[in-house]
Amino acid sequence: MNTKFIRICIFIGLFLQTTAMMAQRNVFRAANATITASLPLSSGAIANLNDGSTTTTAFFNRPASSTLELTIVCAKPERVEDYTINFTTATFSARDITFFGSQNGTTWTLLDTKTGPLVTINSVFTNANSYTYYKYVFTNFNTTTIRISEISGFGTEILAPILTTTPGATGNLGMLSWTQEIRGTGEYEIQRSSPGSSLALIKTVAQSVLSLQEDTLKRNTTYFYKVRVKKGSVFGPYSEIKELITTDDKLVNKPILTGMASLTTSTTANLNWSLPMGGPGTFTLERSLNGTDFTLLKTLDKAVNTFADTTLTHNTSYWYRVIGKNDISSSPYSDAIKITTINDALLTAPVMQATAPTGTQAVLSWNLAFNTKGGFEVEKSTDGTNFTLMGKFDKAVITYIEESLKPNTPYWYRVRAFNYIGKSPYSTPVKITTNGIKGLPADITDDGGALTVTADNSGGANAAEGSSKFIDNNISTKWLVFNAQVGQSLSAVYAPKGAYIVTGYTLSTANDSPARDPKDWRFEGSDDNAAWTVLDTRTNQLGAAAERITTYSYSIANPGTKAFKFYRIAFTSNNNSTDIVRYQIAEWQILGLDPGSPDIPTNLAVTATTTNTISLSWAQDKTIPVKGFILQRSVDGLFFEAIDTLESTVTSFIDRNLYDGANYYYRLNAIGDRPTAVSAWSNVAMGKTTATDGLPLTPAYLMAIAVGEKEIKLQWTDRSTDETGFLLERSQDNVLFEELKTLAPNTNTFADASVWPATNYYYRISAIKEKTKSVYSNVLKVLTMGANSAPLRPNAEALSICTGTGEFKLAINAISPGPGNESTQKLKVTGIKAGDERSVKFFSSYSFNPVVAPSTIFGKDEIPTIGGIANFSVTTTGIAVPGDSALVMLTVKDNGGTNGFASDSTEFLVKIKFTTLALKVISDQKNDTVARYAVVNFTGITNFPDQTRFQWADAEGIIGSRNGIKLSVIPKRKTTYTLTATTPMGCTATASITILPKDSVLLVSNVLTPNQDGKNDTWMVWGIEKIPNNEVKVMDRQGRLVFTTRNYRNDWDGTHNGVVLPQGGYYYVIETNDGRKAQTGVLTIIK
Repeated sequence: MNTKFIRICIFIGLFLQTTAMMAQRNVFRAANATITASLPLSSGAIANLNDGSTTTTAFFNRPASSTLELTIVCAKPERVEDYTINFTTATFSARDITFFGSQNGTTWTLLDTKTGPLVTINSVFTNANSYTYYKYVFTNFNTTTIRISEISGFGTEILAPILTTTPGATGNLGMLSWTQEIRGTGEYEIQRSSPGSSLALIKTVAQSVLSLQEDTLKRNTTYFYKVRVKKGSVFGPYSEIKELITTDDKLVNKPILTGMASLTTSTTANLNWSLPMGGPGTFTLERSLNGTDFTLLKTLDKAVNTFADTTLTHNTSYWYRVIGKNDISSSPYSDAIKITTINDALLTAPVMQATAPTGTQAVLSWNLAFNTKGGFEVEKSTDGTNFTLMGKFDKAVITYIEESLKPNTPYWYRVRAFNYIGKSPYSTPVKITTNGIKGLPADITDDGGALTVTADNSGGANAAEGSSKFIDNNISTKWLVFNAQVGQSLSAVYAPKGAYIVTGYTLSTANDSPARDPKDWRFEGSDDNAAWTVLDTRTNQLGAAAERITTYSYSIANPGTKAFKFYRIAFTSNNNSTDIVRYQIAEWQILGLDPGSPDIPTNLAVTATTTNTISLSWAQDKTIPVKGFILQRSVDGLFFEAIDTLESTVTSFIDRNLYDGANYYYRLNAIGDRPTAVSAWSNVAMGKTTATDGLPLTPAYLMAIAVGEKEIKLQWTDRSTDETGFLLERSQDNVLFEELKTLAPNTNTFADASVWPATNYYYRISAIKEKTKSVYSNVLKVLTMGANSAPLRPNAEALSICTGTGEFKLAINAISPGPGNESTQKLKVTGIKAGDERSVKFFSSYSFNPVVAPSTIFGKDEIPTIGGIANFSVTTTGIAVPGDSALVMLTVKDNGGTNGFASDSTEFLVKIKFTTLALKVISDQKNDTVARYAVVNFTGITNFPDQTRFQWADAEGIIGSRNGIKLSVIPKRKTTYTLTATTPMGCTATASITILPKDSVLLVSNVLTPNQDGKNDTWMVWGIEKIPNNEVKVMDRQGRLVFTTRNYRNDWDGTHNGVVLPQGGYYYVIETNDGRKAQTGVLTIIK
């Protein structure tokens, strides 16, 4: 072996390991060295050079020699081979830097040279000696001053970290931290000892980690720790061993409890607490109504430190306290805190505003924010003193337009809020006076005027997203302009054909990208398309807060009486779109008053009522041409919907199919000879349908409030006060309805969970009162979500038929209508044919039973499968030979429908194998050991048991009929029995079995000597073990039974009740119970 080579390798390895190690400790720090300078300071301090901070600086002015020397005297000799110099900037550095070492401060050895200017100088060099003195020489100042913030020199010695130990808040915790003693790469090794063990390594961490939390310690236990530096295979000295005693987990401190009432919900207080707790434990939260008497509110695991108490009463004070408990102690109670829930009483009056844009309209708005459910009551007066309730509104509704006022008439309005506590004060009444305008605002962009824009879609005005879509009365289209076509400003001008006083306008959002919506704009009018009058200004509109494909209305506060010739909307910014599109908007409507509107219809009145009809009449002045009427109806007198459009000659109307005993409100207006000529609404006429004595009122407004694939949730209005229940009915064709559910009185919701996907259902409901019921409600049509699943069937084995000619009846089973609720659908067979062209030749005809019969099939592990059986028949041509196979296609359909492009039919391929009729006969006894005169049972086994006829040939010993698959015989001698099977198609097969009966042969010992000599100690009957169910009896001379048993095993020792019988002769009987004659004889017991 080349030992010289090995020594060289080891030396090189040690050398590389040593030289690769970065110096560790800054020996130029103030605690280890002092610094002097060859020049006086112009600013700062010498101590700033080695205080460990680069934010403090020493300033030196450049001398004539342009040289500065900094001398460092170390507390002891140090080997430095790595240093750093930090200047404030490169401008205030030196171009040349030399670094020296000295043993005595007089004789200097050059160690390193660097050139600048640089902000930071980092240098690593080779130095094999330790020096007490080091010196930096700076020459060639880069400017008039040199500014140094820090100098560092790193020695090679690895020091022991300074370790600190601190017990944690709980007994399982302990905290370690140590000083940084690694520069570059390396690790720290931490050792620990616990009671009964010595110090051992528990963790190695990277050089950047200077702390460790122990979380698996034992409470009230003493541990010892030490730590050291590891750099490769080089280790530093251990730190001083530090003791850590964990806490005992006794809860001596009280929890800190804080909390506050919810700012939005009067029933809620939110609580928080903290208390370090070791071991398993809980917090018990208590509540008081007086600050003295506390009761349990909740017990929570120690990991939980928050709780929301949601069972409170508004405007009420509550006190809370908490106590901690672990497995060894309980803490003191926390300080009790008082929380007062917010007051839900409505103490502030709403603020109301009103304007009268026309002779019949009052635009009302109000505002009052409150946290509870509730609403607003709006009242109206014609004298400012006597107010009557106009209507109640949900709290979400804060605007309303009343539209059936009298022209040139003053009205007063006021509003108050209400909730479960009570009602707020009234708002200050507001007064409006209607003007003489008799028309209603209409969309004047429908009058055939001209639209112009300052920039358009790249495809032009008539493109799919061109400006023509801006006023096409279709909010599903949009006008879109790219950044390339327009800057931030975009305008659209409409010049109507007529003259209109504009009262407002609408904008509709497009289908996507809210950031493209206009954000800020002006709405203006002009007589010359040059000088513009601002009518309305909006900022921070639409965008992410606006729904898509939705129309938003904007009223002009003071529309005045000026009818401009041009109207412009000028967009000045969008909602911060970042793509290539600047603006997009779906629709613009300008709402103006046409001076050519017809007069308002007058004298609208109810002339007659029945249980389901109301008759109306009215008058109309036709001085201004009238083209027709729009009739509207309301059920609350507030919100109206159009129910019919009538010819101008009509002055009466019968509203049919109404609910009995219900109030209805009506109004109508007149339509002129152009789209914008619309009169104001007439007076409101109210009528009430009559009720039928003895019948409950009809349930109303049946609707679906949620629709899924497997459930429809229904809701209706219960109008009756004396019903005893409801009858809900369902149909799938709106003709034949079936009872779905009888419901309790006062019910107004029901969830139908028996529906199928993608299916139309029709519902109606009536109220029941004893043996009578109301008229049916409206019929509701609902289409369920999803798609119907076609019938299913698991993969099945092929069916078999023999190779004869004729009709063969077959069936496939386990057919399912589909998953989930679809299992209740009905199935039927709708077709049958050959499954492929090759199979046509094997069959001459097909037939099927359309009814799919339900069945339960038990498969593996006796698990039932619910399915259906489809029965069909095929008639074979007779050309098939054994081994041939064919396919038959059976079509099965469910009644789930095909809505949503679903499928309700499945074509099942059934494989049919042609095979030879096989037959064999089996016996319940062995053929050559059957006892003479014993009963033997035969069974025929075949691969075609169904519809096959079986006939046994005549033979000796047959018991009963020879027709059937089974046969019983009593053989007396050797006999052959033959079975013939014949299928409906003429396939035949025969099988035989031969029985050779034998007499019973038992060899019975006639001597028993129970003397334990090993000979004749038990009574032996040789051959009896071959005869199951044998029965043996032994009797004495007087006929008394001394021994009996079944299935004798040659083990009787001549005893009776444990005592050996007297010597003498005994009589035995052996029954074989297989049809053979009993065997008898005498047994002699000899002692």
